[in-house]
Amino acid sequence: MCWPCHRRGACGWCQGVRSRPCRERSPRRRTTGRLAPQRAMGARSHPCAEQCQCLPRGTRPERNRGGLRQPPHGHRSLHCCHHPAPTCRSEFQDSARHSNIRSDLAMIAAAAQHRPVSRVVRGVVAMLLLAVLSAGVPYALVRCVGRPWPHPFPSLETVWRSLRRGDISDAAVVKILAVLVWLTWARLAVSLVIEVVARLAGRSVPRFAALGSSQQWAGALVAAAVLLMASSPRGAGASAAVPAHLPLPAALLVIDAEPLMFEPGSATAPPTASPDPVTVIEGTVAPNPEPHPVGVTYTVQRNDSFWSIAEAALGDGSRWHEIVELNRGSEVAPGVVFDGTAHRLLPGWQLLIAGTTTTPPPVAPPSTTVGRTVRVVAGDTLSGIARRELGRATDWPRLWEANRGHDFGGRIFDDPNLILTGWELVVPGDEVRPSVAELAPATAPAPVPVPAPIPAPVPAPVPVLAAEPTAADVPVTEVPAVEIPIVEPAADVVRPAPQRTEQILDRPSGLGAAVLLASGITVGVAVRRRRRLRSASVNARLPQPTRNLVAVETVLRAIDDGERIARIDIALRALATELSQMNCAAGVVAVLATDDGAIEVILTGPVVLVPAPWVAVADGRYRLPAAVALADIAEQARRANQPCPALAHLGSCRVGDGGGAGAQAQLFVDLEAMGLLAISATRPDATNVARAIAAGVAVSPLAETAHLITCGFSETHLGRFCTDDADSLDAALDRAVQAIGTTAATTSTGLSTFTLRARHHGGEAWEPAIVVVTEPRHGAPATGDDPAEPPHPTGALADADLVALTSTGGRGLAVVIDRAVAGARWVIEQRRLTWVLEPLGLEFSPVGLTALDVGRVAALLDEAAQPLDLVTPGPGPAPDAVVPDAVVPDGAVPDVDAPRDLEHDSRSTQPWCLPPWSILVRLLGPVEVTDGAGRIAEFERSKALELVVWLSQHRDRSTRTAARTALWELNVRDATFANVVSDSRRTLARLAPVGNGEEWIGRTLTEQLPLHPGVITDADLLRLRFEHARTLSPQGVIDVLRPGLELVRDLVFFGTSYLWPDTEGITSQLTLLVTSSATLLGEQYLRLGDIDGVFWATGQGLKVLAGHEELIALRMRAHARQGDLAGVRQEWESYERALNADVWSSGDPAPKLVALRRELLSLSLQQV
Repeated sequence: MCWPCHRRGACGWCQGVRSRPCRERSPRRRTTGRLAPQRAMGARSHPCAEQCQCLPRGTRPERNRGGLRQPPHGHRSLHCCHHPAPTCRSEFQDSARHSNIRSDLAMIAAAAQHRPVSRVVRGVVAMLLLAVLSAGVPYALVRCVGRPWPHPFPSLETVWRSLRRGDISDAAVVKILAVLVWLTWARLAVSLVIEVVARLAGRSVPRFAALGSSQQWAGALVAAAVLLMASSPRGAGASAAVPAHLPLPAALLVIDAEPLMFEPGSATAPPTASPDPVTVIEGTVAPNPEPHPVGVTYTVQRNDSFWSIAEAALGDGSRWHEIVELNRGSEVAPGVVFDGTAHRLLPGWQLLIAGTTTTPPPVAPPSTTVGRTVRVVAGDTLSGIARRELGRATDWPRLWEANRGHDFGGRIFDDPNLILTGWELVVPGDEVRPSVAELAPATAPAPVPVPAPIPAPVPAPVPVLAAEPTAADVPVTEVPAVEIPIVEPAADVVRPAPQRTEQILDRPSGLGAAVLLASGITVGVAVRRRRRLRSASVNARLPQPTRNLVAVETVLRAIDDGERIARIDIALRALATELSQMNCAAGVVAVLATDDGAIEVILTGPVVLVPAPWVAVADGRYRLPAAVALADIAEQARRANQPCPALAHLGSCRVGDGGGAGAQAQLFVDLEAMGLLAISATRPDATNVARAIAAGVAVSPLAETAHLITCGFSETHLGRFCTDDADSLDAALDRAVQAIGTTAATTSTGLSTFTLRARHHGGEAWEPAIVVVTEPRHGAPATGDDPAEPPHPTGALADADLVALTSTGGRGLAVVIDRAVAGARWVIEQRRLTWVLEPLGLEFSPVGLTALDVGRVAALLDEAAQPLDLVTPGPGPAPDAVVPDAVVPDGAVPDVDAPRDLEHDSRSTQPWCLPPWSILVRLLGPVEVTDGAGRIAEFERSKALELVVWLSQHRDRSTRTAARTALWELNVRDATFANVVSDSRRTLARLAPVGNGEEWIGRTLTEQLPLHPGVITDADLLRLRFEHARTLSPQGVIDVLRPGLELVRDLVFFGTSYLWPDTEGITSQLTLLVTSSATLLGEQYLRLGDIDGVFWATGQGLKVLAGHEELIALRMRAHARQGDLAGVRQEWESYERALNADVWSSGDPAPKLVALRRELLSLSLQQV
């Protein structure tokens, strides 16, 4: 029996005895701090308290200040609601200040009316136990034992002798037991004193570890004894002083009512309808609307629980599961995503409460928002700015939404936890509502007479649900129903589109989660840049990248995971080889790659024997452990083509062996194995997911042989050569059938393209055709969600025909469509809190790209392919004069290396001196810092070395903010950055001394972080030598430039993973510097006839860029000068190997090198 609700077996905690916990109890978790008198503000109540909404206490059976044990649900008497509730927060807090005494009186009063006999018996027993323990035990000890210590007290020697002989008397044993009983009684007595004093003082009971469980016994006895007071008339009469129920303060609930759209004629009453009252608000006449669901945002307070929030907002604490599921995966605080853990709840979180029903407030005209900007200063946070500018720290999501995705100084604002000093954030202003007269059409109907002091005209604009006005601001008058004439809106009036409830839907991630796209774009940009640098001449210069492109490339390189894609490639090839050898017809339909390197595949059919080193996880699911090295499966991988060229990245999910959250994994699917993949989601989300699939396949390193056909996604081609764009789904399918040719007929016998590629017969690639289509819903064009979204094509295909065409996967055709298709087997379904891939039932977070995201990526690729700028050469040897092809007579070898009369050369060697330096930062190879003697600096932190390198390349803008932004993807603590700077200073100071009063990295009172001029890079030395050598004679060029090229050891920034050199174009600039210097030096060696010098100079340049056209041409000429035809062919083959090593390379050589090869070989043959 549950007191005071009287439900049999409902709650054993209410009796103060841990007999049986309530089945409906919520997860017990205190948010912060110890239980306090203000705990009553948590608004907890038991679900059985249906007739009483008294402000409850806590979720744990803690003792309050009056001495009573509260039930875990915090419910109180059903008959204690006799006083009005406070109307403001201050009054609410005042009422809670003395809640300890009133709550005890309420429980005593309820006990007087509903007092079972067992409770009285328990109280009497508790009183007797208190009397016995407090007085009876010490009296019995004194009476029976007396003093627990012997008199006189024996010496230690006597005690030790007795213990050794075992001569211990019975009296001594009794005395020892008496001492133990006295100690136990003392602990209980101290606990009783603490319990009584704390309850009389109105404070919470302190806990002491030394007292242990005695405090629990003391608390139980005191609570049971206090309950016995319920039998007194005084306790029963105290119920009149108990406060009534206190509802949840309105300040803690923020109701975000959605705009509700009505048709212009919906306000007209039917002729036969009974008159209903209408509400007149500022001259706007509208019928009383029906209740409709709204979204409620609740700010978590101290000592809240999911049960109390559900009880206050939903009226039933047992519905706390709905709140947990509704907010799972949502951002509840800046940078904090709720993972669905029920016991995790912190103050300040903003939880979405849905499913409530309320009457919408009166309609009002649409509103506009006036914004302003605020500059971020040191120490600012979004919450702090929201408190200062908007009045409440909990309004930080408004700042986040207003500035999300903006570009601030070359950095995209994509993390609410990271704001930098100097940013100008947009502060959303208050809503400014236009007057009714401004929105009313010119032909407004006559005013409707209403019984009000001032008649109000009836407007005809479309009503929109707005925030509920207060009674003091909006006069409301009840009048009989009137018939409002229908007024058609003007043609030029733009009707606002209805807004969807997006809070309850799991939205796709953006560009920062597109792993496959990032890997492909990173490779594509590098290939285009290498192709551009290979054709660069000595006078070429790189254009400076824009800040927006630098920011986009930084995001893509931060998530680039080429190693994971390579591991998937090799694993799939090896698995395909093993399956083909077992004559297994199963293929791969999905791949899950975890962050630790494990790869889990889902097959289309069963496998009798699991090939090693794969491990069976479940039916049709097999895992390659992370411990398996690629070298162990490389031999099997070489025997097969890529079996899944249509592999697409969908998003991220969790993978585990059962139980727990599992490991984070990236989800890839083979579109060809599925045949048809339908995306059942809202229009913008489905279209963005389909666009992300198309863009990822377009640049995927695994899809080189695939043919991509899009319908409505022409922007996703991204420079791919095997792409096509169709006007409709029918046209796209026709082109796909033409692309796959006879593949469908070959696979009609039961063989799949997966098996054909695994067998690798005849060298046929069996290239698939991938069709990605966007179609309008119900014939409506796509509008509103994406301004850059292209118009949807027309010409729909019946669902049955589409399903029949793609019913069998693995036949060379894959179709992805951004709508639901009746009968489709493979479906991506958007649900309230997650996305699910059916029929596998995999829950995942998808990747979605807008047309703007794809446009940024396309701009990055276009920038990498732009030709280099040519500068006007200064005085010096003309590089073009090296190859006088136009004046070479027939049958003669071009005399490009004929010796010159250096004594009569007008250009003489100029005096040459380098700037003084003490520390050299080496970038043209493995990155290291040395002194003049070649000693290498040893940094304690790798970031300290990177900081020195960054400062050496950014002397003009070496600020602390810029350094932190470049070196770390996320914001770091000031102490972390200060430690890195200190490590850099100490290491440089140990490596080389610096002048008095100076440091290698200066200390300033500003944000500047200057690097001492005595620190120089090997690239700076080479650049100075190159610029000076252009003005010298051939021998002067050799004398000046050769020592600079000797500094080149390997690739630029070799062995590092720095992101900023590539995104800022520094790597390309240094590569161009080395190749230009090598080309200039090689030309001068060839002029002087030094063949070995030509090979050495060009070899230094080829270290940083294989296949450079000018360097290959010089080497071919040097071989031809010696009459070495095999050497010419060898150089040509090395050039072709460099071209074919690039992904997406067509393998077409440069026309000038083709002509030079033909010319040199023909001339040499004529001489022979």
